[in-house]
Amino acid sequence: MVTLPRDWAMMSLDDKLASVFNLVGTVRSTTDILVTKVDALAVKVDDQGKRIELLEFENDSLRSEVASLKERYSRGTAKPELKVVGIPASCQLPPSQITEHLFVKLGLTPADLNDIFDLGNYNIGRDQGRPKILATNRFSHSYSSIVLAGDLNSNLLVDDYYSSNLKRLVFEQSMHIVPFGATHHCENSHSWLDTFIVDSLDRVITFEKSLAPFINGHDSLFIEYEFDTPKKRDLEIVSRDFRKFSPKQFASELLASLTIPEAAHADVNEALDLFQSTSVKLFDLYAPFTTRKVLKQPSPWITKNIKDKCKKRDHEFKRAVRSGDSRVFRHYRKLDSNVKSEIKEARDSYIIQNCSDVSKTWSILRKFGLVGNVLKSPLHFFSKDELIDYYSSVTTIHPPCSIDTLRVITDSVDLEVGKFELSLLQPLEVYQAMLKCLSKSKSRSCDGLSLTYFETVLADITPFLTDLFNRSITSGIYPELWKKSQIVPLSKVASPKSTTETRPVANLAHFAKVFDSLITQQTIAYLENESIISPRQSGFRADHSTETALLRIVEDIRRGADRGLMTLLLLFDFRRAFDSINHVLLLQTMRDINLSANAITWFHSYITGHSQAVVDLDGTTSAFKMNTSGVPQGSSPGPIIFLIFINLITLVLRHCNSTCMLFADDLQIYIQCHPSDFESTVCKLNEDANAVVSWSRDKGLMLNIAKTKAILLGSVQHHMRLKKDLIPPIVVDGCVIPLSDTVKNLGVYFSTTLTWNAHISQLS
Repeated sequence: MVTLPRDWAMMSLDDKLASVFNLVGTVRSTTDILVTKVDALAVKVDDQGKRIELLEFENDSLRSEVASLKERYSRGTAKPELKVVGIPASCQLPPSQITEHLFVKLGLTPADLNDIFDLGNYNIGRDQGRPKILATNRFSHSYSSIVLAGDLNSNLLVDDYYSSNLKRLVFEQSMHIVPFGATHHCENSHSWLDTFIVDSLDRVITFEKSLAPFINGHDSLFIEYEFDTPKKRDLEIVSRDFRKFSPKQFASELLASLTIPEAAHADVNEALDLFQSTSVKLFDLYAPFTTRKVLKQPSPWITKNIKDKCKKRDHEFKRAVRSGDSRVFRHYRKLDSNVKSEIKEARDSYIIQNCSDVSKTWSILRKFGLVGNVLKSPLHFFSKDELIDYYSSVTTIHPPCSIDTLRVITDSVDLEVGKFELSLLQPLEVYQAMLKCLSKSKSRSCDGLSLTYFETVLADITPFLTDLFNRSITSGIYPELWKKSQIVPLSKVASPKSTTETRPVANLAHFAKVFDSLITQQTIAYLENESIISPRQSGFRADHSTETALLRIVEDIRRGADRGLMTLLLLFDFRRAFDSINHVLLLQTMRDINLSANAITWFHSYITGHSQAVVDLDGTTSAFKMNTSGVPQGSSPGPIIFLIFINLITLVLRHCNSTCMLFADDLQIYIQCHPSDFESTVCKLNEDANAVVSWSRDKGLMLNIAKTKAILLGSVQHHMRLKKDLIPPIVVDGCVIPLSDTVKNLGVYFSTTLTWNAHISQLS
């Protein structure tokens, strides 16, 4: 509303016009201010509208995620299925950027598909004159299997810069090139350009290429690769139910049965049979077998506090699903993130704390997938009968030692020289041995009587077991019931194609392990006190290990390099040496190290008459087959007996007697020289190598020449100046052993210049 001045009527015309112009200016200014305010309000309205759209979009996204989670939650565990998730196709690129490879993303549905790493479109061929390869460590931790395929534009058939660098890069990524050979064919030449690179050659079941070129001279390549598919199944455990077990009543009835007059005069086998049958009968009565289903093994680091937080998170998730409220769902996501972080911290702390125990380190790391996975059982590839036939084929290569032969050996023992007698045991020794075995015995007892069953009555049964063990020592008879073992076969490779790629692990009776450990203590004490075992032996001895053996070897090599010397190292491989010992020769060796006739008689009983059977996946066993050679598998005296047998091998070495190393049956000899003296040095090495061959043949051991390795070690400068063609060949049993660039020595990979590259690559 415009108000006129009070003296408007008395104003002149000019004053009236000036007043009107002032009023018009005021109106215009007010209008401009209002327009500006309206524009600002319009911008705010637009901003609010966009915010509303964003909130609606976020709401829709959250609802979609809730629906997806709800569907997965309700669907439960789906059957794993390998699917192609996506292919970043190079054909969609401009011609100048087209590459000759595709990356195919594979995943297990339903959940795993959300976690597939997008590899993108990398050119891993030749770029700017230098071959490159995808750095798999960017994503390898997310996958159990990696396969790369493509034309990498480096001819692997020739030894040039590009092929050598590509092989080196693949090796440094701990991967392997599938050996196809020539894959690209021209009129006058052939080249190997197309490659498959895999994380493990053991997973490659078969590979082949087309008989004729497929496109533009390139062969079509095929591989059959084994993926691990998780199998979710309920675990059924059969165990004894000790909830109503009465230790006092059990011990009372057991001891009453063992103190009958007949037991006092029974021999060792009859006494053990009585103990076995009575114990089984009483356990069946007071702790019968029950079957329980375990849906999921609980994680040991999940505490009660974490479980409570998981319950709270799950409750919030259900609220979000029911209500569809985005605020509730945001709260759930926050709780979920916090719980996951806490679980990760608890898991890491658990692993670090448990890995401080050296005996548990590798089992803990393997359990959580931080090192190589546990290989499939050989029983997935072979029947139990095939496996027991193979294992028995080695343990029966020598005839058994008869009683007459034993008598000849014991009669030749010098009564004045014989120093070692097995001593009778005291109850405290037996009780302590049971406690020690109780903490270590994790495997199943072959006779069905686990030490854990007797945990509450160990003190009660100690007197009877002490008497039983002493009867065995005085009579020279090892109980027949304890000579049976059940074999659990293990694979040496991912997919064994032959029974030779498996190894047996024996499960013995737990009480047999207790007795064996006491005999082992006495035997080791004698061998060490008399300095019988060679100082070059590092296996199964206190304060010795693979580490001490490797330190000795590497230190000798280092000192030699400092003096300008190079080291020729020859590593022998015996084929199942523990299983192929001739019992007659073994007992003669025991006589030669001054064991008494009684001790030899007991050891004869201990190693004679053993039998073994393979346990199938369903718990059934094959037929038991007798062993007539070798030392008992899985026993504590077995390795010590083997050390006695192989101890003399170092005496046949003329030139490497002080430069050899033994770890059980792993023998390696080495000799050092100046680069100008290789001819005479190799002759000395060959002389000692063939002395080992002759000794092994005389003792009935079999050398595996195919796995015997040789390597030349020295400084980088010496290797650069060395002409390897002038080095005479290393010959073992008529076979030339080529010099290797890398050898595996007691678990450590040695390279010619003692760098860590090869070892780290193998372990990464």
